[in-house]
Amino acid sequence: KYLTIFGGHRLAAGLSMPVNNCNDVPAAFEKAVDAFEETPATINVDAEIELNQITPALLNELARLEPFGAGNTEPLFVARDLEVVDSRLLGAKSNHLKLRLKQNGSTLFDAIHFNYTQMYRPGGKIARLIFNLRWNIWNGQKKVQIIVVET
Repeated sequence: KYLTIFGGHRLAAGLSMPVNNCNDVPAAFEKAVDAFEETPATINVDAEIELNQITPALLNELARLEPFGAGNTEPLFVARDLEVVDSRLLGAKSNHLKLRLKQNGSTLFDAIHFNYTQMYRPGGKIARLIFNLRWNIWNGQKKVQIIVVET
């Protein structure tokens, strides 16, 4: 209704419209976004995993799937019933949450949730965690790291 030409692809979009539509588009856009936000989001995970199944060998296998991007998405995992051992904020603006997690007494794992500031209390539970797995190389050490997508 407002656009004369539109199109693009997954990573870009373009449009053209008459100048006299410029004042009407923001309200129409807001209305469309509000309707979209009422639809629950769906996240498709690739596998459910126990923390004790996360090994250096698994991360090396995942690295063989790189590079990730459009058409080759990074694998998503879900783990359930996790215990928070530690929770703290990181970053210059304290806007990244670092967690230490365990599951059924398993080995501790570090997790980072970027642009997230809700703290968890030690001993608290996380019912479901959706995440990617990556190597974290810092100060000469290479460790498995969970990159949180959603709790």
